[in-house]
Amino acid sequence: MATEKTAMTEEMISDRVQKLREEIESLGRWGIVDWCNGDIAHALEDQEIDPTPEHIQKVWEHPFVGQIDDRMTETGWEVIHEAIYDLGLPVSQTLVRKFDEQIRKIKQRMEEEETEAVKFTRISGPQY
Repeated sequence: MATEKTAMTEEMISDRVQKLREEIESLGRWGIVDWCNGDIAHALEDQEIDPTPEHIQKVWEHPFVGQIDDRMTETGWEVIHEAIYDLGLPVSQTLVRKFDEQIRKIKQRMEEEETEAVKFTRISGPQY
């Protein structure tokens, strides 16, 4: 019974989110992504970790997850700039250099975060 209620609630939430997306898109906004505890639970399960409320909360509170909206925004800007470049629209060389610098910084930050993740894994060891 609880599972049916949860499924109905999730369906109602999904319907409401879709309607909100449509309304926002009608105002000229798009590319809206939302994350939920279920996504974290799925990610934990992918790693064969029990998706307990405590584990979900720990992941949700982690600084990497706290930066997810900024990272999505950065990725969105990258995609938009790549589309402009791909179309061959005339762009000043100053802007090209600026774009290249932004990409370099993003890649550097991603490498630093990967390095930190590797360090964390080495310190904490594999999780079984």
